[in-house]
Amino acid sequence: MSKVLVTGATGFVALHVIGQLIEKSYSVIGTVRSQAKADKLYKQFKERFGDDVDLELVIVQDIAAENAFDNLFKTHKDIGAVLHTASPFSETETDDFEKGYKQPALEGTKNVLSSIKNFAPQVKKVVVTSSMATIMNFDKLADPTFTHSEDVWNPLEWEQCQDNWLMAYVSSKILAERAAWDFVKENKVNFSLTVVNPPYIYGPQYFDEDAKGKLNTSSQIMMDLISSSPDDSHLFNEHVMVSTDVRDVAAFHLIPLEREGVEGHRLLPIAENFSSQKILNLINEQFPELRGKIGKGDPAGESTIQGVTWNNDETIKLVGGYDFIPLKKQVYDSVKQVLDARNS
Repeated sequence: MSKVLVTGATGFVALHVIGQLIEKSYSVIGTVRSQAKADKLYKQFKERFGDDVDLELVIVQDIAAENAFDNLFKTHKDIGAVLHTASPFSETETDDFEKGYKQPALEGTKNVLSSIKNFAPQVKKVVVTSSMATIMNFDKLADPTFTHSEDVWNPLEWEQCQDNWLMAYVSSKILAERAAWDFVKENKVNFSLTVVNPPYIYGPQYFDEDAKGKLNTSSQIMMDLISSSPDDSHLFNEHVMVSTDVRDVAAFHLIPLEREGVEGHRLLPIAENFSSQKILNLINEQFPELRGKIGKGDPAGESTIQGVTWNNDETIKLVGGYDFIPLKKQVYDSVKQVLDARNS
């Protein structure tokens, strides 16, 4: 079986992708930014799968640098598929939106596709991790007559970002995904392209020990709720969106490798709507030991929060049906892992 390249191997989604690939006996190459990160991952995966785990890690320090992936594809002629997951998403403000968001997302995507075209004609399938942010129309989130689906695009332009880091992130994802589709359209390539557009991603870290450190941006919302004040009775409606479990998002990256008919499509993996209050209700319900120690909010008020209207019937049809991990389990597995890590 030919090798599968996973860029951004240390990422929240990428670790689950690599784990699922290994479990299915794929040979995997991952890119990391430093030898220290490679050493840590080797140690973690060997502890889980044994010393003979079929995983190689290659250092690509800066995916936005010109020709960043050229040497990798020149020296690894057995790569048959590429899963490009590398792209930043962090609620860390930066004054340089170009360097912090646009360049890694846009140039990183263009670089990997260009290197495949120039040096890896044997690559037949490419999957790019995008985001539902490229679909969301933020002025329509509370409009029940507007449906977000696979054929909808976010109209945001880079020039509209100004001093808003979140808009810069969203715009960078739009630019990167459009660049991927344009590249395939404008160049004679040997590979098919599939794009995965996940919304907020919950679920456990792939390695339990990582639950002790800094979590991905989506998961941090949940962790903030378990640090809320027990006296807080306001309606927690700061975050109202849709979510998917990281294990399902990872599975959607493998589907294009194993199923025909998804090529040339966006895949929109959505489990269900959530709000901060809905998550808080589930935490209090499933973790009685936290009751009275964290906020309760306004449990009944959760039903009054207007959710996002969406439809991913086309995705479900393309992948031949799919049962998503429900929000209740997403919350339970995420919170339990963190609590166990804190108590270990």
